[in-house]
Amino acid sequence: MMSDVTRCIKEEITSVLPSLPKNTLHLLVEKVLNKGVETKEDLQYVKEKDVAELIRPIQCRKLLKAWSAHGTEICSAPQSSVCSLPLPSSSSSSSLSSPLCLPSPTLKKNWPATFAIPWDKMPPGITAAADSGKRLSPADRRQMVCVLVDEMRKFEANPMKSQCLIIAERVVRQFPQSFANMIEDRIIGGGYSSLLTQIKVRVEHLNRNNTLARLRSNKCSTGAKQKTGPADSYGCTQWQPDFPPEVTETTLDMKKQSHGVLLM
Repeated sequence: MMSDVTRCIKEEITSVLPSLPKNTLHLLVEKVLNKGVETKEDLQYVKEKDVAELIRPIQCRKLLKAWSAHGTEICSAPQSSVCSLPLPSSSSSSSLSSPLCLPSPTLKKNWPATFAIPWDKMPPGITAAADSGKRLSPADRRQMVCVLVDEMRKFEANPMKSQCLIIAERVVRQFPQSFANMIEDRIIGGGYSSLLTQIKVRVEHLNRNNTLARLRSNKCSTGAKQKTGPADSYGCTQWQPDFPPEVTETTLDMKKQSHGVLLM
């Protein structure tokens, strides 16, 4: 059973080193916990010598740089916005526990980075399937996307594709067996393309009225009326055009007669 702090540390590591082998990742998480890390904020105090034996020097420096920047970001935020992770508890009934914390107003622009997947708001069947590594049925997957998008729109009504991508990657990284694009046991590409498409389609569906209104207002605000002509996509758009100024029916008849004489 994975505790909140363990899962959080795992996500922090994989966000910086996504290609890290699973065995190394597991050992690295245990190493950090054994060093005394109890909250997400404690990661800024980890030193290179603490994890140097498990990962290469460049990987170690990347990881510590990210954690150090994260600690600076937390220290600069208002005291009310800092939230610590709860300690592991034996009363936890599932690895899909409640969100760790809500993003602060100072981090609103970067809300996908601190967004917590709302597993506690998912139906029990979805959380049970994800915990056991089973694939979701199409209906359960659609319901999961609906709950996820509703929570995302609390931060931004119309999230961009790049923001949806961060959320989709996080879901697939946490439960690849349930959500990744796979052929047999092999993940296709990043594994998140179909989930990203579902999330973005759901966002566009919920914002269809607002999007249309915004597009119309932009067109009308230019003040210029553009008249669209027939598109030359099939057949001929003008089967009997007007004569040019220098051409008349008489000149056309003369050309026909001259061409006829030449052909004879």
